[in-house]
Amino acid sequence: MYRSRDYKDVRRLLVWLLYASRGGETRLKILTLLKQSGQLNASQLAKALKVNYRTITYHLDILEAHNLIERVQTSHGIYYRLSNAGLTNWDLISKLLKYSKDNRLNKNQH
Repeated sequence: MYRSRDYKDVRRLLVWLLYASRGGETRLKILTLLKQSGQLNASQLAKALKVNYRTITYHLDILEAHNLIERVQTSHGIYYRLSNAGLTNWDLISKLLKYSKDNRLNKNQH
């Protein structure tokens, strides 16, 4: 698995992680929900995205390994939120989200 420190260019990492790789669309959706909600647990994310719990935890592990989210232990369990790196790079993440949506629209029109 690629780690953030393997990439000198954060833009390349984010494009690979959130757009070019398999599962990028799910990871974009997770980041968007965390941006909107502040913090959520894995069950809340799975329910919101209508995806299997194991699938969500897999993607959360990838996002956490690349420092885009952070795990927060509370008295109610483990929650996830955007990390400082995720917040700092939100402009680029939102551009990838828009690009991803535009591509899906174009594919559906053909």
